[in-house]
Amino acid sequence: LHYLALASVTICKLGDAVELFLPSVITQSVSCELDLSTSQENILALSVYISIAFFSLVSIACLHVFPRRALILISLYLAIGSTVACAVVPNYTSLLVSRIFVGITIAVNMIPMSVYMSEFSPNREFYIFGVLCGSLGWTLGGGWCGLLAFLFLDLVGWRWFVLLSSVPLFIVPLVAFQFFLPDIKVSGKENGSEENQDRESDVGIRVEPQTSTKSMIFRIIKLQLVYCSRSFPYRGAILLIPKIIKEDNIEAGSTNPCYSIHGNQFLVVSVLFGVCHLVGSLSGYRLREWFTSGRFLLATSFMAMVCCITMLFTPNSTVTIIVCMCGIQVAYSCAVMELHPLSDDSFFFTSKWLSVSAGLRCGMDYFVFLDSNTVSTLFSYTAIITVHVLFSVICFLGSFLFFIPD
Repeated sequence: LHYLALASVTICKLGDAVELFLPSVITQSVSCELDLSTSQENILALSVYISIAFFSLVSIACLHVFPRRALILISLYLAIGSTVACAVVPNYTSLLVSRIFVGITIAVNMIPMSVYMSEFSPNREFYIFGVLCGSLGWTLGGGWCGLLAFLFLDLVGWRWFVLLSSVPLFIVPLVAFQFFLPDIKVSGKENGSEENQDRESDVGIRVEPQTSTKSMIFRIIKLQLVYCSRSFPYRGAILLIPKIIKEDNIEAGSTNPCYSIHGNQFLVVSVLFGVCHLVGSLSGYRLREWFTSGRFLLATSFMAMVCCITMLFTPNSTVTIIVCMCGIQVAYSCAVMELHPLSDDSFFFTSKWLSVSAGLRCGMDYFVFLDSNTVSTLFSYTAIITVHVLFSVICFLGSFLFFIPD
């Protein structure tokens, strides 16, 4: 059952990635069909992330009231329904509402799923391997979305593309959680060798750790500082590369905004980021065993800071910019292999604080994404990269906090 849960979580991560990449793929086709203005395009693209950011925080309260498994099942049923609604909507308003519901389902899925996997894992090593599998699922989701866009978007249209790319991915996790995987039962026993053996052998048993509230709060604070400051340049890089390609296409003579970036260009971008994410995740999985958390996070934040500073001083070199953005992706993905286990550590946090840590991690991540998108939309390249440098410096300095024990 542990490996069934691992497979289900990985597939869900793949599905969540597809849902998050969809706006980048379909927005231009939708804009042409429904005759959307630029502001409507921006609102449509941001609606998913706004709802994820807000409902990630709401999910913290839900985890204190409802069982994890029940929330996961609700999110999976809603994901299928909201995706189908997105594919059949007749106008902009209904499409916007359906995309908001997609964001809600992702938030209600990601947080309980992450907490469930942490509590359900028989030991810390298995959970860290689960983080790697989830990261790989996320990478495959971006590649899957780009590949399907390349093969089928122009052939079947964006409505069928929405259905084909995401709905089948939720079936396996839905069946697994509906019929096979148990809920988590919390044991009130104190820590000790006997309780650790219980967790190794029993399915769905959660033994509460004996950690002081002060230690848990301190870890959450330093995690949020590093996570948010690290997310800004990472999300900004995702937004900037399509923008650069779009501007290059227009300069090359493309006058139709519906075809500024599409097809094989999006596939190349997806594969490029996917490879970087894969390299970073696999490297982080191996390297984290050789270094303490402080040294590991300090090294990856330094790498991202150097890439941001390099982009600031080479604004006219598209190749250098893309290489540096890829470096940021590698550094971020590498650090995630340490940050996620620290954030969703069921051996350190009690059930209550575990949901707070996981919910804040995801919610603040997407609030940062909204800020990054706003900066990328409103300001010049130099201003955007300057802000990226600022956040990378904050992340670098914040990494020193991890030399202080919890």
